[in-house]
Amino acid sequence: MIFLEKYIKRYAKYLWIMIITTALVSILNLITPLVFSFVIDNVISKPNMDIKYIDTIYLRDHLWVAGLFIIFINVVLCLCYFVRNRNNYVLSENIVHDIRNDLYDHIQRLPYEYHVKSKSGELIQKCTNDVDIIKRVFSNQLSEMVNSFCMALFALIILFRINSKLTLISMIAIPFLFGYAYIFFTKMQEKFLASDNADGIMVSKLQESITGIRVVKAFSNEKYEIEKFDEVSKEYKNVTTKMIDLLALYWGTSDFVVYFQIVLVIVMGIFACLNNNISVGDLLVFITYEFSILFPVRNLGRILADIGKMKVSCDRLKDIMDQEVEDLESGIECDLDGDIVFDHVSFKYGNNEVLHDISLTIPKNKKVAIMGPTGCGKSTLMYLLLRLYDYDSGKISINNVDIRNINRQYLRRNIGIVLQEPFLYSKSIYDNIANHDVSRYEVEKACRIANVHDVIESFSDGYDTLVGEKGVTLSGGQKQRVAIARCIVNDLKAVIFDDSLSAVDTQTDLNIQKELKSLSPNMTKIMICQRINTAKDADMIVVMENGYIRQIGNHEQLINEDGLYQKVAAIQSQKIEGDING
Repeated sequence: MIFLEKYIKRYAKYLWIMIITTALVSILNLITPLVFSFVIDNVISKPNMDIKYIDTIYLRDHLWVAGLFIIFINVVLCLCYFVRNRNNYVLSENIVHDIRNDLYDHIQRLPYEYHVKSKSGELIQKCTNDVDIIKRVFSNQLSEMVNSFCMALFALIILFRINSKLTLISMIAIPFLFGYAYIFFTKMQEKFLASDNADGIMVSKLQESITGIRVVKAFSNEKYEIEKFDEVSKEYKNVTTKMIDLLALYWGTSDFVVYFQIVLVIVMGIFACLNNNISVGDLLVFITYEFSILFPVRNLGRILADIGKMKVSCDRLKDIMDQEVEDLESGIECDLDGDIVFDHVSFKYGNNEVLHDISLTIPKNKKVAIMGPTGCGKSTLMYLLLRLYDYDSGKISINNVDIRNINRQYLRRNIGIVLQEPFLYSKSIYDNIANHDVSRYEVEKACRIANVHDVIESFSDGYDTLVGEKGVTLSGGQKQRVAIARCIVNDLKAVIFDDSLSAVDTQTDLNIQKELKSLSPNMTKIMICQRINTAKDADMIVVMENGYIRQIGNHEQLINEDGLYQKVAAIQSQKIEGDING
């Protein structure tokens, strides 16, 4: 529970108020049976004239006084309940609020590599379900545990003063219930973990299916997806059912012990009462207190169950919080208006070497195209430039400054990237493009360059048109053009177009290329592409294959040189002619 320590310390006053008010609730709950016992034994049955300061004759003739006292006790009890419950929820909401915010902040700062390897569904499940389990313990179970302890302690003290022998009999089941609950739910933790893991897998599958629903529909894969979800759902059901079976075993056996103990106390109490060892009022106190002791102790099982779940949840959340975050604070902010140089750069992803001894200079303010087959390392090369990954050997520098010495946030604010599959937020088109530093005119200018202004204006709400989740109200090409506009609206030193024109038609591609020429002359443009038409007017073309640079030159040089570029050009020209003839 070290994970929770700093949060508990932060709101310790609410915890202490909860403990004090819970203790008061326990005491007040025990007073009412004592009042009934006193009235039965000393007022109704036979007035006891030996009690100082209390006129039992008067009380017998005015029983409403005792009733009024009981009402007063219960009013105070209700006030204590109010204070306790309010503090419970204030404590739980504050702790969970801080945990949730710390988690989100930490996840945002985790390196890109962690997000690539992690399943987003499991992360979401941890940040919601596991946090809710912590909330449930602090909002309810913690006070119940304090209440169980206080009720048992105070009740046993009172009962020992009444009749020690009968009290010892009433305690027979308590050690068993404590031990049984502790042992049982210690062993149950692995069941809770298995259930949570199965739940995480199910949530990941659900999110994956919903996210890719267009692919599912396009390939008529509904039946396959239903069957796959049914498998993970059934696994979750089976794992959770085993956990529930064990819980049912606990509740059944503990109920038997509790009721057997109560019956035993009633029987022994009746004999003690017949032998004049205790009074009828005292017997009433024993029976009432037995319920007040055993059921809270029995409920410790449920409380320990939730605490066991909370421990598992804390371990899972701690696993996230223990991941090393990116260093976004250190590093210099220097002039990035210079050449980008890759000097013998190599990179491994796991055991797979993706880039081999890459040496390349991208001149400042020039347009450079990087071509090659899928998986050759084009995008990875740019991810290294943005420090989404860190290279294993060699050096990457901008304007003669090693990028490892540059502040990550500053670097990414000055080098933009438009991805092949851009992500758009579920808000207006304008809000997706603009930031607080740009004007409406600049947004519209960027959209004209991206050849999407007329499309946006054709919508009934124009730039205020709401984009659906993940941009589903826009076509693939429209999304890419909006993403291009979002990138170029900022005053950047370099822009990387990561195959971001793949979803637009050839004419739109040419229009965007034409507009990009008019873009700030003080901007380096890096085009990762598959089309010869996209690359041919670049100042320099880099051809990659299997993690190596195979060719470097301009279009005229490479088209007349035997190699991959010439082959791709021939294939694409034949395809274009075929499309025209067709």
